[in-house]
Amino acid sequence: MKVGIVYWTMNGNTEELANKVKEVAEANGAEVYISPVEELDGGEFFACDALAFGSPAQGTEELAPEIQELMDNVNDELQGRKVFMFGSYGWGGGEYMNAWVEQMEAKGAVIVHDPVVCLEAPDDDTFAAIEEATKALF
Repeated sequence: MKVGIVYWTMNGNTEELANKVKEVAEANGAEVYISPVEELDGGEFFACDALAFGSPAQGTEELAPEIQELMDNVNDELQGRKVFMFGSYGWGGGEYMNAWVEQMEAKGAVIVHDPVVCLEAPDDDTFAAIEEATKALF
């Protein structure tokens, strides 16, 4: 199995979560492709069996523009694919994830776990949730 992880980070929190997804996936025997969105090889990423997307909240509880641009250009690639999302926020409550779930489902993605979101830096509970979510991709 191959797991693809794409993310955008501003302060490093979402990157920490992406690295935890990678660690858990590899510990469960998966081959992993991981990339910040600005360096993404779409062919390699979308060739993966399951996908994880990471974005911090920006502005008024919105996806980072870099991730939103990717979402705007993705259509059939998500149809029937196992997906989960993760990210961080600095204020608010992480509601941007609700809209992202709707966007993913509208593109045909199969959301295997509730999004994992944390206030600023991830803690042990967040890492435990990332582990559970990553295992749901298998």
